[in-house]
Amino acid sequence: MERRILTAKASDEYLSDFMTILPVNCLFDKGKTGCGGTTIAIKNELDTIIAMPYVNVIKNKTDQNSNLLGVYQGVTEVEIIDYLQNNEKKKIAVTYDRLEYVINLLEQNGYKPYQQFYLLVDEWHILFNSYAFRNEAVKKVLFHSRKFNRVTYMTATPIEDEFMLEELKDLPIIEVEWPDTVNINIKPVITTKPTNEVYRLINEVLTGKMFGNLHFFVNSVDFIADVIKKANLQPHQVRIICSNNSSPGRGRKSNQKKLGDEYEIATTIDPVKPINFYTSTCFEGCDIYDDNGRTYIVSDKNKSHTLLDISTLIIQICGRIRNSRYKTEITHIFSETRYNQFVSYAEFKLHSESQIKKTKK
Repeated sequence: MERRILTAKASDEYLSDFMTILPVNCLFDKGKTGCGGTTIAIKNELDTIIAMPYVNVIKNKTDQNSNLLGVYQGVTEVEIIDYLQNNEKKKIAVTYDRLEYVINLLEQNGYKPYQQFYLLVDEWHILFNSYAFRNEAVKKVLFHSRKFNRVTYMTATPIEDEFMLEELKDLPIIEVEWPDTVNINIKPVITTKPTNEVYRLINEVLTGKMFGNLHFFVNSVDFIADVIKKANLQPHQVRIICSNNSSPGRGRKSNQKKLGDEYEIATTIDPVKPINFYTSTCFEGCDIYDDNGRTYIVSDKNKSHTLLDISTLIIQICGRIRNSRYKTEITHIFSETRYNQFVSYAEFKLHSESQIKKTKK
């Protein structure tokens, strides 16, 4: 694949220090999280649609930008049309799932979105990571995005060329190199019971033995509910940000029911508390601000959805808290699995291919 490097100067902190418009019709590797890529798309003079993976990411950006309209399930057609009629410059953030809906609505109201609007597909690596379980939404994003005259696929954690989606293989890659990148020290903590380690840390903060606010990134509401019960956390001590699924569906409990009515599901715009929990809805794209925030990633082998991709998700999580004095100190709490021992990529690939053949047989 064609690849071009843009080199930032030592004095550059944000992309806006050396560009006013993002590179178009390419896969844009912005080089690091928190460098203001989405902000450029929101602030420039182009009518813009920004396709984002999660509702919480959109709410996070609309809270910081009054000119940005967020479109997701629950936002009405009347609200969207009112925004279009009363804003000269159109800036629309939409979930992957609602992109087709917004395009159709624009066409119904006399716009030519593919020609008139610039499209930013933010955190595009999620298109790859979600291809299996959000197949319809991902395919629609890929189909419609290639019809725009101007489109950028942006991420700070690109997919290896070997795994590139067929729909995007023809696009050039533009990569930013930053001279001031900081190495992150990820401390591994192996434990048979991650809940016990999380409880221990919470107890240290609440008893004054450790300074700072704890931010736990763990993709399981059941796990969060277990910890809250074990630590006897009170609502004023804990902030929980997860998907607010109001419908249980398929006999499963809703997240609110799992947590209990007294523990309100929050958003990133709610105040930070001593103990903060985030599921995958906040792993990518959200800006969290806490001078005293300590980051902990939790993986439990008994809950497969808490096991994270080290090439994208863990890197993304490391960049969530923008201003912490502890931003270079990340702790990964995990229970032992069959992959504990370090193996080469070639060994892991060979093992995976063997498992695929065995499964097919």
